[in-house]
Amino acid sequence: MHALIRNSRSRAVSESIPARGAGTDMRESLLNAAFEEILRSGFQAAGLSAVLRRAGATKGALYHHFENKDALGLAVIDERVREEVFDAWLRELEAHRDPVDALQAGLAALCDAATEVTVSRGCTLENLSTEMSPVSEAFRERIQGIYRDWRALVRRALERGIKRGYVAADVSPADEAMMFVVALQGCTVLAKNERSLETYRACLGKLAGRLDALRA
Repeated sequence: MHALIRNSRSRAVSESIPARGAGTDMRESLLNAAFEEILRSGFQAAGLSAVLRRAGATKGALYHHFENKDALGLAVIDERVREEVFDAWLRELEAHRDPVDALQAGLAALCDAATEVTVSRGCTLENLSTEMSPVSEAFRERIQGIYRDWRALVRRALERGIKRGYVAADVSPADEAMMFVVALQGCTVLAKNERSLETYRACLGKLAGRLDALRA
């Protein structure tokens, strides 16, 4: 998810966080605020005081909805990070009968949405995986579930593409889905480390070109 989308999503979240006293559902406000703080600082460095300030909430409101910070973080993964991955790729895959066209369109959207700032932040999902999977089994399982389901989403699209004649019959949908997710995340990590928008776009362009090899 990755940053589809993730980039435009983070800007939308920032703009949608309500001012103090706004009559917006408090749980949603807390999730939006926590998502933005995690995006900026990572989970462990994200302070609850900053989340409360951003959401215009009290500690009482926070603990009414979430047992503790970990529970808030897991909810962000389930309801924001998962959403930013699947909303984007599902939309593209549903909009195109040819799954190769859909995947290439998704990569083009990533290129269009990317900025130096969003590239330097990286992918929320990958960042959380690196930070939290080694220290929390609950976080690792949630993150693993997103990666598993993302691969399954691409795999099923390629399977449909084979049946419709868009994808070559000798393509392994499971293997190609795995390689697509791995390559996309690799592009994001490399560009983040280099802090280079040019590297990000070049890497996505190579990945998009490689997808042409899947065509029937």
